[in-house]
Amino acid sequence: MIVLSYFRRCIKKNSKYLPSTLVFTLVLGFLLALFFSFMFSFGASDNIEKTDKEKLGVGIVGDMDDKYIAPGIEMVKNLDVSEDYLNIITFKSEADAVSSLEKGEIVGYLFIPEGFLSSIRHGENEPAKYISKNSPVDLGPVIVNDVLSTISNLVVESQSGIFAMETFYKENGIKGRGKALNAINMRYLTYVFSRDDFTKVTELGTTGDTTLGGYYICGLLVLIVLLVGVLSANCIVKRELSLPRILSTKGCSAFSQILCEILSFAMLSLIAVFLVIVALGVCNSFFEIPVDEFAYFSFSDFLLLFLKFVPMIVLVSSMQFFVYELCNNVVSATLLQFIVSISLAYVSGCFYPKHFFPLSLQHISSCLPVGFAFDYSRKAITFTADIMDVLCCFGFAALFLALSAFARSLKIRSRMV
Repeated sequence: MIVLSYFRRCIKKNSKYLPSTLVFTLVLGFLLALFFSFMFSFGASDNIEKTDKEKLGVGIVGDMDDKYIAPGIEMVKNLDVSEDYLNIITFKSEADAVSSLEKGEIVGYLFIPEGFLSSIRHGENEPAKYISKNSPVDLGPVIVNDVLSTISNLVVESQSGIFAMETFYKENGIKGRGKALNAINMRYLTYVFSRDDFTKVTELGTTGDTTLGGYYICGLLVLIVLLVGVLSANCIVKRELSLPRILSTKGCSAFSQILCEILSFAMLSLIAVFLVIVALGVCNSFFEIPVDEFAYFSFSDFLLLFLKFVPMIVLVSSMQFFVYELCNNVVSATLLQFIVSISLAYVSGCFYPKHFFPLSLQHISSCLPVGFAFDYSRKAITFTADIMDVLCCFGFAALFLALSAFARSLKIRSRMV
């Protein structure tokens, strides 16, 4: 009876923090909506327009008088696979190319020196120069530099093969060098223009079994649980232990106290996550949310998804409660909780996809409470979580429950001595 009375008291106490939890959830939900409105497009026409804009502009300037230059450029524009991601622009002068580069219209330009093709025909290497902006925040120049490095290798190796063939014919007095030269040139051109057939690309993705949208939905839900826990420090941290001591003497053990407090504490996070998922369900009823996992979701599926997130919420809340149980001061407890929560969220991949981190750190983060909860959430949103995943979540929670009860028991005994 006393345990139930204490549980009701904990719920009543924590309900005072419900308004701030609701406001926080609404603000974070609004930021979430803004985030996805910028990340994803809402129509096929927008996608086409976006894809067209994502082409990287590359300029060409210099000695354009050679009769082979113009046909070569047109051939690359129309026949090469690079037309899917490169927009080649010719300039009359280098000043125009520099101006376009400064305006951000191109990511770089290729300067062809005078007599460039003539030097190649004579077996010399008068290199063309590629000029780009050194921008640490722009991936465009980095991508084009990598592409040019690959192209440079193709050109040099092809040139070496052609001149090696000519040298071999000369030294051995073999006739028909012109015919063989045309044949080897055509062979190299065929290889270069069909280089995308050399390998098969399999997209494994960066987020495991979830799409990018589903990945960050899970990351934000885990982050909401963590931040709600940080905001709830006042209702958890015990400044003094007179009440727990009295409860202990009346038959309410440290374990029973902790169980009541953890369940009432987790309810704040449960309400916050429930509101977010219901909002997603309502929005999905009026317009299609651009997340593939929600493509065929009905409102009842969102409610079922909330139930699947309950083990994750219980796990994260129990971990946070244990951190609070180690502290006696609200300020230090809040600071410690914030550092622990944000650090674990970061290494677990809630902010950046896990593959950004070293492989060893990825394995370690999956064994951490927040990392395991995040991995479980991604399985839950794709409905691939099994009973073992649920049991592991509750097993983690039971461990933190036992540790918190042990810490509370030590505190009560120390006061009772």
